[in-house]
Amino acid sequence: MSQLSKPGQIRSAAIMITLSLIAGITAISILFVLKSREAKQSPEGIASSAINLSLPSMDLLEIQNWIKMNMAKRHAKISVVNIWATWCEPCREEMPELVKFQKTNLAPLFLISADNESDRSIIRSFLIQNGVDFESVLVRGDQQKFIEGWQKISALKPSQQWSMTLPATFLIAADGRVISFAVGTTTSAALTALVKKTLDTLRD
Repeated sequence: MSQLSKPGQIRSAAIMITLSLIAGITAISILFVLKSREAKQSPEGIASSAINLSLPSMDLLEIQNWIKMNMAKRHAKISVVNIWATWCEPCREEMPELVKFQKTNLAPLFLISADNESDRSIIRSFLIQNGVDFESVLVRGDQQKFIEGWQKISALKPSQQWSMTLPATFLIAADGRVISFAVGTTTSAALTALVKKTLDTLRD
């Protein structure tokens, strides 16, 4: 006769088996929830909205209209436009600060990449790795032509126009006019102070 032949022993064995099954099902459920959360993020914990970054290509006029259209949707008085490139080391170093500023929601932030269109995958990868999930566009065609065109609209007087140095950050009015600009890297704190000051000036 086996050791489990007594009714009490059989019941105990049945309870142990049931508890083991419950524990197994619970563990599987927890793993399923964790995997579902991971599926919504990149391997580095980046939001899925960043993964879906479209990065369209546009020429100068299309970019200007794109900025004005998005500002109108948000009823924004000013926006921040940053011209950058992956081959520009200061631009790469600056990106985390731009991401940090965007989280303040003080003004829309638009990125314009002056990279070659053939480098789209490299650009997207860099932006995703840095958590960029806001409006970004790639210059279509001749980047130099775009930069020269943007230089002309940066200021009326040639002596006050953008030097074409990257990175460059511009404050843009709702009508597309450049309010001010600065070259070189910036910080979230500096941008926050500048935007607040500009908004206060526009209210006067």
